[in-house]
Amino acid sequence: MTQYPTDLTEKQWQVYKKRFRTARKETETSAQRDNISTHVETIEQLQDKIQTMQSDHHRELMKLEAKHQSELNRKEAVHTEETTRLKTSDIFRKAVNNIIRLARNYYKPCFDAEHVSDIKSVLNLFGDNKQPHRTTRDFLYITAKQKGNLDNRERIKAKREADNVVEGDYDQQQKRSFSMRR
Repeated sequence: MTQYPTDLTEKQWQVYKKRFRTARKETETSAQRDNISTHVETIEQLQDKIQTMQSDHHRELMKLEAKHQSELNRKEAVHTEETTRLKTSDIFRKAVNNIIRLARNYYKPCFDAEHVSDIKSVLNLFGDNKQPHRTTRDFLYITAKQKGNLDNRERIKAKREADNVVEGDYDQQQKRSFSMRR
């Protein structure tokens, strides 16, 4: 506890109190300045941390975007390669023409055993992977539809024939000598 002098006059007492208050205010002000400077330093540290986090986030986002774009480019290249291979294949060109013929006529065997064997051997190159088989089926159907200018009924028949060829059902039907109308 602060000890106050007892032998002071009233005027001296007022001056003493004023100095005491001023000293106390200066101490409080100094403490507040220290507190403010500590807060300013903390704020600067937090801003630096936020900046670092934003930079890290941006860098990670750019990596993910690059990875995504790379994957899209790879898939596009694979798709283009498969499409090119299918378009240039004489076997599939013959298959498209036969599918058009099947779609326009009654079901008559128009693939000879050699065609069926060639198509199966090409499809076997893909293995058990179903995606290239679906791509092949779609290619055969779409090409036949565009090349043959097929109407709706003929398109349905062409779709069935493309499914039969790709799934390997056509050679089974040919072996059993099915004569079906579609």
